[in-house]
Amino acid sequence: NLSRNNLNGQVPAFLQDLP
Repeated sequence: NLSRNNLNGQVPAFLQDLP
């Protein structure tokens, strides 16, 4: 998921994966 980190300047994917 880290590869998606900088695609759109959004919250890093690894944070989105948290509950």
